[in-house]
Amino acid sequence: MTDKTLTDELRSVLMFHALEAPEPHATLDRILAETVGPVTALGLPDEPPVASTAPNRRRRLSIHQLAVAAVIAVLLLSVAGVNSLRNRDATSSGAQASRDQVGQDRASQVSEGQAGQGQAGQGQAGQDQAGQQPPSAAAGSLVPSLPSDTAAAQSRPAQPPAYAGKGLNCSTIPGGKLMIGQSDHFLLSTDVEGYLYEYLCVGPNGQRSGSEVQMFQLSRGAWRYVRTLAHPSDGEHLDAMSAGRSAYIQFSVHRGDVPGEIRATVEELSDPQTGRSQSQSPSWTVAEPCLREDLAVTVTPAPQAAAPSWLLSVRNQGRTDPVTGKRTERACALEGFAQVRAQRDGATLATAAPTLNGPAGGVRKQSTPPIIVLSPDATASAVIEQSTQASGACLRSDRLAVTLPNGVSLGQVQAQLPGCALVVHPLVGNATGSG
Repeated sequence: MTDKTLTDELRSVLMFHALEAPEPHATLDRILAETVGPVTALGLPDEPPVASTAPNRRRRLSIHQLAVAAVIAVLLLSVAGVNSLRNRDATSSGAQASRDQVGQDRASQVSEGQAGQGQAGQGQAGQDQAGQQPPSAAAGSLVPSLPSDTAAAQSRPAQPPAYAGKGLNCSTIPGGKLMIGQSDHFLLSTDVEGYLYEYLCVGPNGQRSGSEVQMFQLSRGAWRYVRTLAHPSDGEHLDAMSAGRSAYIQFSVHRGDVPGEIRATVEELSDPQTGRSQSQSPSWTVAEPCLREDLAVTVTPAPQAAAPSWLLSVRNQGRTDPVTGKRTERACALEGFAQVRAQRDGATLATAAPTLNGPAGGVRKQSTPPIIVLSPDATASAVIEQSTQASGACLRSDRLAVTLPNGVSLGQVQAQLPGCALVVHPLVGNATGSG
């Protein structure tokens, strides 16, 4: 094999026959006309060739001329074929390069996203080690959280798993229905997909049971129950959870003398059959229940409300240390409906009925009262309004007696409200009373 191209070979053949190389864009007919010359008839060997005058007579070429023409034709066809292949290869290479660039861009985006998630995870770990509260998911939204990736979303069956426990009895709540709350997806050490689901009973006005958190595996497109991580009898309301090799679970604990403490625990998931017992699982307090000395309470008319209403506000003012007398700042926890009694001259005129929402505000984005971690100087609030079913005139109160959802009394607050047909909505973590 030589390094000559087909074009070079064509030039060599032509020069060997004392012919000039064709122009780059010459056609086969033009090259033959310029190289072979006028068409002549073959004469006798001892006679000079004579130009033919017969118009319909077929003219023949010399053997030398035919050979040259054949070589030229073959080489031209070869050159055309090679150029076509080169163009196709160039087009294919360009398309492949474009696809490779798109793939590199996507890989770069995934790598950057994973790096960002890794940095966020490191920051989260730092917060956990420092004993600070990690970012909390929306509490009580009753909307399953998205799985960790697109592949999990595609592989998850359209229907969530059926409740596999026996601890929930929704008949204990008036109008109670079984609902699915939060959920999360993770991979086990064997690369088997695992899922955590919260189940609870919810009434029409936001009354609720404790949470039951169950673990499932996805096997051949079917759900398989593995075990229960939290039981409703524990009296815990799920605030947030995030699953990986282990599960970070944050609850509002409703047991004891002063319910409402928010605790976090880490549950081992690498062994799906047994896990770690609750006594072995590390846990810590995220926020203690709010007490009277933590809060400043006010009741004011709600501005620009759609119905006659008032705003019950509680601000975390900090607590005075009984030993040092210094004001300490700490977060505290709230969840549920405040008890509000309209009083006049020391007598109770009406007790506000708990309802999830009304014309003037309340909780509309979820089916249960939110769990609140009230930071220092932050405000939580609840809307009090007169029911649309109120009829006739009623005495007006001169003060309200307010009790927190955890049973802690905030004392009496001066306020003039109608003393009949009052409703109160859940406390929310803002100053508007709605969320």
